[in-house]
Amino acid sequence: MAIKLQTLLGQLAQITAQLREVMDMEPTQVVMDSCILRFELAYEVLWKTLQAHATWQGKFVQSPRESFKHGYQCGFIQDWGAAESMISDRNLLTHSYDLEAARRVHARLTGYLEFIQGILSALQNEAI
Repeated sequence: MAIKLQTLLGQLAQITAQLREVMDMEPTQVVMDSCILRFELAYEVLWKTLQAHATWQGKFVQSPRESFKHGYQCGFIQDWGAAESMISDRNLLTHSYDLEAARRVHARLTGYLEFIQGILSALQNEAI
């Protein structure tokens, strides 16, 4: 497996652990903001990890959506609807910070974390 892919897998594991850590804290506004930022970081590293996997397989993908589609085609992503929801929520947060939208997304972060960890686990299992 390519070194870049291995590095990104390690980073994704670390970021998801940090996201879980902050999600376990008392939900103040500052903690919620931290959760959202760590979610956005996990999202970025996840799509880049899937992109690196595609490159390792000789495929060219440029965007997050293409990377997630690659993950779906490879079987790392089982629920395309969950991927679409996560992409939509991440874009909503990035392009317009609205406190109510942030609260709604924060309420879904546990599901997104499990979704990300499932993809990470599948990628790690392939690397073994």
